[in-house]
Amino acid sequence: MFLKSFRIKSNSAVKGSVRKQLKREVSEQYPLLPGEVLDTVLPSKAGLHCVKYESGKNDTVSVYYVMDNNPIFFVHNGKLFPTVYTLWSHPQLVKCVATSAFVVKKLMDGADLMLPGVCTEKDGGFSLSGITVGQPLAVNVVGNRCAVAVGVSLISSEQIVSSRMRGKALEVLHIYGDHLWSAGTKQELPVTPYIMEVRVNEKLGEKYTPKMGRSDCGVSESAEEIVTATGLPVCTIGNDQESSEELVKVKIDDKTTTYSDSAVTVEDFPGDTGEASGGLLLNEASIVDETSYDSEPEIDMDELLLECFLKTIKSVVKPEDLPLLTSTLYGSYMRQSCPSDLILEIKKSSYKKVSKFLSSLVSKGVIEISSEDGADSVTSINSDHELLHNFRPVLTKGSRPKTKEAVVTRANTITVEEVWSPFQSVSPLFSPQGVYKSSTVSSSDVREIVTKYVKNNQLVSQDNTQIVGVNVNPVLSRALKLKVNITSLSWKQLFSEVFNQMRPSFIIRQGSRETLVKNNLPKVKLTVCRRANKTVTLVDNLDTYGIPATEFSQKIQRQAACHSAVQTAAGASGSQVLIQGNQVKTIVRILEGYGLPVRLMESQDNVKPSKNAKRKGKGSQN
Repeated sequence: MFLKSFRIKSNSAVKGSVRKQLKREVSEQYPLLPGEVLDTVLPSKAGLHCVKYESGKNDTVSVYYVMDNNPIFFVHNGKLFPTVYTLWSHPQLVKCVATSAFVVKKLMDGADLMLPGVCTEKDGGFSLSGITVGQPLAVNVVGNRCAVAVGVSLISSEQIVSSRMRGKALEVLHIYGDHLWSAGTKQELPVTPYIMEVRVNEKLGEKYTPKMGRSDCGVSESAEEIVTATGLPVCTIGNDQESSEELVKVKIDDKTTTYSDSAVTVEDFPGDTGEASGGLLLNEASIVDETSYDSEPEIDMDELLLECFLKTIKSVVKPEDLPLLTSTLYGSYMRQSCPSDLILEIKKSSYKKVSKFLSSLVSKGVIEISSEDGADSVTSINSDHELLHNFRPVLTKGSRPKTKEAVVTRANTITVEEVWSPFQSVSPLFSPQGVYKSSTVSSSDVREIVTKYVKNNQLVSQDNTQIVGVNVNPVLSRALKLKVNITSLSWKQLFSEVFNQMRPSFIIRQGSRETLVKNNLPKVKLTVCRRANKTVTLVDNLDTYGIPATEFSQKIQRQAACHSAVQTAAGASGSQVLIQGNQVKTIVRILEGYGLPVRLMESQDNVKPSKNAKRKGKGSQN
């Protein structure tokens, strides 16, 4: 965002009222910032300036400065984001994600931070829980609590788990060394270690020794490594030995002790020397032990596979759903019944294939499977079998099996609202209420405004105290362009004529994002056709509703167990998703999970039945 040079469009002092509003916005967006700290970030008496910069693309960005000091906040999409200068003084302001110095060099070249480059807690990074889409995030180098970049999250914690650490993590808006940093005092990046908590299991015995292991993401970088990777200077905070060393919190049976990296040696942990003979040096590696409290327990994939199957049969699949393709049973139902913190992988089980797992259940008499045209389907379920009779699903938070109607869930669902803009002819009805040609109002507001106009002008026609319609005065006649001989209208006719003199538009909301589509709203088009002698389903107009084509393609791959690809349709500007086979039902279910109503979808089947199918049909009739 600030990698390219920009020019100053305006520079003005911030008034007292604007300063109070700015403080209020910062307090609302960053509730972790105490009031007394907020007064130091935005001092009441110090001069505060708002500088508007204009980039080469004519994009204007507002940046707030304290007089003769560093930039403290900048505005992006209506939100306030702290600069690296602010985060160096107040690192607790936003949630942090950690990466290596090598990845920071790529970010300085304009790349966004990808999930494979994010270091988890095991790699010496930070927790990735509690992240939402659009949330401000700080990027830190592993081992350094001072931020090196500021960005906005492109993925939530739930999506991080489901994507298996693949895809974009955040969009980098501002980074150490860019032109916004240069517009300040050009302070060097501080290198201050953060305290890392390591829990030690004393119950393992006296011979327990913490093991060391280098993470895949990168180790905790020293100041020299940051300089080598980024080419920019850094400064180390602290002159005494304790402040310049990395600190470790060692927790033994709820008792916490803090050590510097040189103070923790093998004498503090009885046992053989092994890998820790040189002491616990956090700048060498993160601490990992297979038997510590933080390690993940071994998962029996066979047991998880059986549990997901039984949970699906008991809670999701109904008798009317049979026969059910085995690929659909596993891909659309069993995997969705898996707890959110686990991943069901048939390859890691002893069966290796879904067919072998289901064959074992057939041999036990749990289900029956038939094969037709090379496709296996579950035809019947023995609900009285011991396995099903004794199984009770554990419905805990994060492990509740999803129903057939709610296989796909999404935090920011899509809502579509129809709104109206009045033409010039009906402005006498709407302008007194502050609604003009450029305004948009909902259908209910239109009816309310028209009703108020009719009642204020005493145009309600009555017969024996029964309301039968509306008398037409000259203003209504001209506004609705009625014929001269029409003197009264029913309420239904009146509203119909009013809407005919207004332009329809649609507001598409997804979370905090709103998009206005004027005139006709294109529906999501599902087309079943033949490509290279194979049946495929094409999905168009996803971009109109803010549905990422790549994310949608991944969902359909997992749930329908089929191939899909994102391409550009001929003669169209948006993306098109190509899916193997006729997957209309699964696509509709996924789109409903996004919040898209069925009325905004249309399907078209261009595949003609084969000659063999026609012959079979005639034979059955005979």
